Amino acid sequence: MMLFDFNLHLVPLAEALGHHSVQQDMSLTPPELQQQIALFSPSWQGLGIQGGNLIFMNPQLSFTSAFDCVTQAAKKSLTPLLMTWVPDFRAPDILERLEQAFAQGVRSVLFHAYHQQITTADYPDILRVAQFVSARKGLVCIDTSYGTARMYTYDNLKLAAFVSEMITTTPIILVHAGGLRILEAMLLADLQPNIYLETSFSVDYYRGSSIAQDFAFAFRKLGAKRILYGSDFPYVDPQQAQTTLLNLLEQYQFSPSEIKAIMYSNAQQLLV
Repeated sequence: MMLFDFNLHLVPLAEALGHHSVQQDMSLTPPELQQQIALFSPSWQGLGIQGGNLIFMNPQLSFTSAFDCVTQAAKKSLTPLLMTWVPDFRAPDILERLEQAFAQGVRSVLFHAYHQQITTADYPDILRVAQFVSARKGLVCIDTSYGTARMYTYDNLKLAAFVSEMITTTPIILVHAGGLRILEAMLLADLQPNIYLETSFSVDYYRGSSIAQDFAFAFRKLGAKRILYGSDFPYVDPQQAQTTLLNLLEQYQFSPSEIKAIMYSNAQQLLV
């Protein structure tokens, strides 16, 4: 089966198992990113991952010529390839930095409510970045996991609802598909045809619970064309992520063509 993994991180494996993993992820430099791509590429190939979305969590990344090595390594490792950056949307020069990022092959941005501490006061700056991406026919990703002690402070689905009102044609990907709030994410996507649900972490995390049935219901309600497979590698074992999602889809009688769309074709078509 051909696979496009929509959520690949480059944090070292040892760090992914410890409490410093996110901090490490948010500080990787271009040489470190290049090194991790070289280390992980054989694993991706062994798992049948042809294409993928590399998430660059460091908001201070420099996309000057020093980033060339990352772009070239990524192109050799994953086809099709998407590169997504978590930008410092508050930076005064953010549009200039986005220009540099897009010149280096970045086509997508990710907003992360918890890590970036996004409140409604930040929405105008978020919109400015989203409009930049939309004008360049990129993709807008929003982390919609649900948890941590900040889950009542930084409302990621509220952010997603705001962005979707303003950005109505550019693809908006709800990374982690809302987690516990999968049905709320579904309602938002049901209203807006440019919204996609991405499966990483959440489907595997809620394996065996009643929430797993809600994921199947939401996927069926929206239709297979609006669902994207992702693992959250290396925070989640990609083999386990694949197995869990495939078992769920087969249990709820998704057809082989629908499964192919979720696991590969939908993402491929977004990048055309």
